[in-house]
Amino acid sequence: MHEKQAMLLAATVEELASLRFSIILTAKWEASATVGAERRNELRDELKGLRRHYSEKIDEIAMTFGVQNAMTAKENVERTIAVPLGLKPPARLATTASSNSEMRTELSGGAQVRLLSVLKPGNPRDDDREYGVP
Repeated sequence: MHEKQAMLLAATVEELASLRFSIILTAKWEASATVGAERRNELRDELKGLRRHYSEKIDEIAMTFGVQNAMTAKENVERTIAVPLGLKPPARLATTASSNSEMRTELSGGAQVRLLSVLKPGNPRDDDREYGVP
């Protein structure tokens, strides 16, 4: 049982790391001088949702695995997650949809980032969409 709980904690911390990466990347894109006003507003809205989901994920870890594990996970994620230099914002956030829950976006230089859509149960509105980058 202890091993199963450790694996579940590791998976949840990985989700937290994905959210942190998304927050950093989205904030970088939002601050980019090459982004228009309309796109900047879209990125700000996206950033609000990501930050809310990040905070909720920390709360989930605390409630499920204990406060100390949540604080340790948060500190480790915030110390180790970084975005490579030179990633420029895409023209559009999602350029192709490969399934209902997964979209890919083309970055400058042809690299792709996979974005996972997390919709709240019973409320599948676009403004409630939050993304985590695996």
